[in-house]
Amino acid sequence: MGNQSVAILKKPVVAISEDEKNAIKATIDTWAAQAKAQKVNKPTRYIAERDKLLVEWLYNTGMRISDALAIKYRDIEMIKEEVSFIVKKRSKKQPFILTISLDKSILFEVQRFKDTFLLKPEDKLFRVTRQTFDDNLAKYCKIAGIRKYSAHKMRHGMAMKDLREGQPDFVTAYRLGHSSTSVTNAIYRRMNQDIERAFRNQKTTL
Repeated sequence: MGNQSVAILKKPVVAISEDEKNAIKATIDTWAAQAKAQKVNKPTRYIAERDKLLVEWLYNTGMRISDALAIKYRDIEMIKEEVSFIVKKRSKKQPFILTISLDKSILFEVQRFKDTFLLKPEDKLFRVTRQTFDDNLAKYCKIAGIRKYSAHKMRHGMAMKDLREGQPDFVTAYRLGHSSTSVTNAIYRRMNQDIERAFRNQKTTL
């Protein structure tokens, strides 16, 4: 056999895809329209716009849901196109402040949300508990006909999107607030059918 190295393939990470993310957002619109028609006694417009923004925010930023729910409007720098927040890890290490860039598309949605619901600088961007959002997300997934996802799978979705697009490890590690690229690689650098297809297509076009 010699000293041949053997690659050990791990199971693919369970992560929401961009298509599934968009399907969930479309489902939220459908749910809101039906709730309005049925005159449901809830602030359905606010709930729908909040949940759509939170889905996009989590998928775009890769934040942990606990960190995202602590974001206040004042934490977002619209001119610099970035957000600063305290990373609260489950480990015993001290929390730290992380600043990441934001896409113009998400900034536009944040500003529209702020103007629509008259948010003040001290207001939290997302006024919802983790449990409530996960319950809502499970409902949206069921209506959309896709597997049940938790909010954390949005974070996985961003990381796997980076992998498919060939982003450097250190870029993804920084955005996720990991202490090193080895942590990022141990969790996310795994093969799946989308990545395999992308590499095969790249090879055939050379």
